Amino acid sequence: MSAAAQFMPRLRIVLLVVVVLLAGGYLAFSTWFRNQMEQEAVEFRENMLWAVFQIQKELQTTLRLSDKALAGQLVHMDDLEISYEIFVSRIDLVHRGAGFEDLRDIAVFSETIGQLMETIAGLDKELAAKPDMDAQTLAASLIQDLAPFEERLQQVSVATLHFASNRNTSRNAKITQMLNWMEALFILNVTIVMVAFTFAFQQMLKAYRSDYKAEQEERERRFLEETAERNKLQALGTLAGGVAHEINTPAQFVMSNLEFLREAFDHTLQPKDSDPTQADDEDTRYYREEVPAALTQSVEGMRRIGEIVKAIRHFAHTEDGSEVPVDVVGEIKNALILTTSQTKHVATVTSDVPENLPKVTGRTNELNQVLINLIVNAAQAIEEKVASGYLPPGDGRIEVNAAVENDSLTIRVIDNGPGIPVEIESQIFDPFFTTKPVGVGSGQGLAISRKIVASTFGGSIGIDRSDHDGGCFVIRLPLPACDAASFPH
Repeated sequence: MSAAAQFMPRLRIVLLVVVVLLAGGYLAFSTWFRNQMEQEAVEFRENMLWAVFQIQKELQTTLRLSDKALAGQLVHMDDLEISYEIFVSRIDLVHRGAGFEDLRDIAVFSETIGQLMETIAGLDKELAAKPDMDAQTLAASLIQDLAPFEERLQQVSVATLHFASNRNTSRNAKITQMLNWMEALFILNVTIVMVAFTFAFQQMLKAYRSDYKAEQEERERRFLEETAERNKLQALGTLAGGVAHEINTPAQFVMSNLEFLREAFDHTLQPKDSDPTQADDEDTRYYREEVPAALTQSVEGMRRIGEIVKAIRHFAHTEDGSEVPVDVVGEIKNALILTTSQTKHVATVTSDVPENLPKVTGRTNELNQVLINLIVNAAQAIEEKVASGYLPPGDGRIEVNAAVENDSLTIRVIDNGPGIPVEIESQIFDPFFTTKPVGVGSGQGLAISRKIVASTFGGSIGIDRSDHDGGCFVIRLPLPACDAASFPH
């Protein structure tokens, strides 16, 4: 199982846990907050009503004691004064004390308390002016001045209840608004968390895909390198028989010439029974004519063997993978030498390759491998056309041309075989695609050639259908701007 597949269930669990915790925390906090606000609203209302109730209670107590005193019942002066002082303290508490500011915003409350404060001030002056006042006199003054406020305080109580209810409604609306904001904030937090997790997961998935792609590309690169090496060995095997014949032919006439030279020297050094002068003159003339030709032919044969051996060594050489300037002219010549045995009985091979072509950057023997693949394919295509009767034997043609076009060095391998059918043109560079019989083609040559041209040289390979009755493969290799500009097009 891949790392991404292992991570997915864990990511889902973590995301679910985070969302559940956020949702649970939000619900718990919102419930607690709502309860706190409701409790505070109840306490606010009860505190306001309690303050008004305490004033009413103390006023009723003072008036009740005053009624008893006027009725002739025994009421101590101290009890009446204490009751009055408690009533005054309640009035002073809500008038000046902290926590009752909201009560003072009620018009009837503020007006009533103000009048009570004025009345109390008058009573205090009266008490101060008559320090020996008895209980009945004080009771009469209290009833006269305070009794009218009993009904007024009842109105204050009703107004306070309405004010508290309206205030609580307003506070509840604010609480609801705050809860809505909290809910929106919670949704925003959850969204941010989900987006963050989604982004993290996408990045992780992207990294895994990148790693997987890199691994696949590395595997493909190694596979193509191994396949290219096998293809090279296969090409060497295919060329081996023809190359052996190419080497054997000059070797045979070199050996024949050496035998001739040995026989000539033996004959020259052997004593003559007949007229030696006449014999020497005839032999000398013969050997003077034949020996230089034999030596020239032998030198040419050895040169030919040297070229073939050099081309094989170059093609079979395994490089360290570094990119170097590649002599395209030399690569084309080596490819033509190595494919001679494949082409000489099938087609006439010509080339138009300027000697001063600029070099390209890449790996030398890999371009050689591409050219050999294309030339051998061209020879096999011509063989198929000859075998099918559409081309007379000996009329096959293969051309290898090279030139600088715009900013590229272009190599064309042209043949007059059957060409590439349009319907399979898009498939011919696919790995393992081949139209050849089983055992003749592996379907890897063109795929490897395209990979080499693209990855090693940064170029392209394709088909050119203009003005050709057979097949034409075009290799375009990029050139540095200075080389392309300095070479005559």
